[in-house]
Parts: sequence; structure tokens; C-alpha cells
Amino acid sequence: MAGYRKRNGKWEVRIRRNNSKNLSKTFTNKEDAQRWAREQESKLDKGIFEVNKLSVNKTAFFTNTLRS
Repeated sequence: MAGYRKRNGKWEVRIRRNNSKNLSKTFTNKEDAQRWAREQESKLDKGIFEVNKLSVNKTAFFTNTLRS
């Protein structure tokens, strides 16, 4: 289930579920946050999960940097 809160004039939505990664994103209006949350929860229900490529690239960069 998604949780919403207003922070610094923007809406933050967080989706937390057992056995899956926590998702969060910030929006300027609540309607966009609700729409995104419904889409993500639907994908989680169907077993579809899109990996944020930017996060993966940052993680790979830092992992490789630490190994060097």
C-alpha cells in the first residue's frame, strides 16, 4: 500500500511491500503521486518490476570505485 506525505511543498509517495524493494518518488501535485503509485502497485501485483537505470548505474559505479 502506498503512503503519501507533503514535504517542502511537494508530495512524496512511498510503496512498501514484503518481499519487494521499497519504492518512493516525489511529485509536485498529489494526483500525479497517486497515479504513479497505482501504476507501480499494479506492476508489483503482476510481477513486473522496472529497475531504475540511473540507480543501477550509480550503484555499479560506486561498487567498482570501492573495489579499486
